[in-house]
Formats: sequence, C-alpha cells, structure tokens
Amino acid sequence: MQPVLSGPRWIVYVPKKALNSFQWSDRSYRRGLVLGLTVAELFLLLLFLLLLALALLNKQWRNEEKQLSKEKEEIAKELADNRVEISAFEIVKQQFVDNGVDPEKFDELILVYSDYIRDENQLEGLERELEEEKSARQSAEEKLSYFEDEDISDVIQENKSLKEKVKEQTSVIGTLSGRGRDPSC
Repeated sequence: MQPVLSGPRWIVYVPKKALNSFQWSDRSYRRGLVLGLTVAELFLLLLFLLLLALALLNKQWRNEEKQLSKEKEEIAKELADNRVEISAFEIVKQQFVDNGVDPEKFDELILVYSDYIRDENQLEGLERELEEEKSARQSAEEKLSYFEDEDISDVIQENKSLKEKVKEQTSVIGTLSGRGRDPSC
C-alpha cells in the first residue's frame, strides 16, 4: 500500500490496484470521449465555429447595408430632381395663372402633354419592333431563297423512299421474330 492523501493528522493508504484504476479513469477523462478531445477543447472548437458564423453574418449584413445606402442615395437624388421639377412646374403654372389662364385648364394642358409624351415613346418602341420584324423577315427570306421548290420535292421523295424501306425491314424482322429466329443486325 502507498500513501495517497496525507494531512496533519491522517494518512490514507490505497491499494496499488485502486491507485492504478484511479489514474486510468483520470487519463481517460483528460483524453476526452469525443474525437479524443477534452471538454475544454470541444468548447473552444464550438466557440471558434460560432465566431466564424457570426463573421459571415456580419459580412452579409454589411453588404446589405451598403446596397441599401446606395439605393437610399439614388432615391434621394430622384427626390431632389423631382422637387426641382415640381418647383419649376409651380413657377410656370403661376406665370400662366398671372396671365389669365384658368388653373384647371393648365392642369388639363399638362395632362394632355404627358399623354403626348407617353404616346411618342410608345410610337418609338413600336417603330423599333417593326424594324426588328422587317430584318427578321428579310433574313428568313434570304435563308429560304437558298432552297428551290425542286430541292424540297427531292427531299420529300427521299424521305418517302426511306420510310418504305423501314416498313419493309420491320415487316421482315416481325416475320423472323414470329418464327423464333433472331434477325441478324
């Protein structure tokens, strides 16, 4: 027996086998049960992974913040432009009213003018589409001009003759299969 614990008044003697089993359990605890890592090492690993995830989230949040700030600046610029246009509109309206034009007629004139601008834009779009259609039709006509009617009829005749040959071959295969023989391929 070996003394393990001792104090001012007492000494504990533990058999050698018990001492060895205690050391074994302590060593297994220090080694760890999960992947051979101790509990402290596992917590450090988890903490590191958590920090990585938070860093990724932080990066995404900053990117979103930058994008939102750019959108905010664009909206603020549009708002400032609109305010300038509105103030110019109000000045022109006031000049027309000072010259004796009815404010309701002025508003009606503005609506007619905005309809005119919208219709002009639509007309330009339709003209572009028409030009695209014309160019597409012209390219299709050019491609079709390569083929003559005689060439197309020759291709149709070849297709019909091939179709008849395939029918003959399938009937031969069917008769050979019906007799129990495998057709030669």
